[in-house]
Amino acid sequence: MILSLLPFEILLSSNYIQIDETPIQVLDSEKKGKTHRGYFWVSHSPQEKVVVFNYSKGRSAQFPTEFLKKYHGYLQTDGYVVYDNFEQKNGITLLGCMAHVRREFIEASNNDKQRSDYFIGHLQRLYKLEEELRKSNAGADEILAKRQEIAVPILEHLHQWLKENIIQVTPQSSIGKAIAYALTRWDKLMRYAHNPILQIDNNLIENQIVTDRKSTRLNSSH
Repeated sequence: MILSLLPFEILLSSNYIQIDETPIQVLDSEKKGKTHRGYFWVSHSPQEKVVVFNYSKGRSAQFPTEFLKKYHGYLQTDGYVVYDNFEQKNGITLLGCMAHVRREFIEASNNDKQRSDYFIGHLQRLYKLEEELRKSNAGADEILAKRQEIAVPILEHLHQWLKENIIQVTPQSSIGKAIAYALTRWDKLMRYAHNPILQIDNNLIENQIVTDRKSTRLNSSH
């Protein structure tokens, strides 16, 4: 008899996971009518199209470290510091999220519109390419070829631009923080361009948080 795998087993057997955490208000069992902040840790396998919601009281590294202790493959996250621990784990390759970088530059627009617009304009070219590839149902070979032809030169140009501009801005300014945020994560942000199964950002998982929340498996972790 063949037993069906549970959603989290399918997820952890894949080689590409996106993960994000989102706060929720939880009813307090000890104080009637009161709530406290907990967290859903949402994991998504783009290839398997599986989403798993796990609950934890806190946002520390404890949950993802335990949940992913046997996982091997690509792990795509935002810049939250707890994910940096996986950089040292054998068998895991961290990916960055370009959408979070874009948000940093959007927020910095009031501080330095010229630099923000320049960077965001180049990101729009990267996103336009990804949109065109999706709409044309491009296969893996075409995705990789187009990314190598179009995306990689843009990414390399932006990397150089970041290095040149980081020394021209005030570190504590909004634009300084945006540039530093991107620059310190650039290797992770570029990795998607060299593998056709990978995504430019974590937006798929954020969409799943909204659309699949009621139908996914929930595990409590206390």
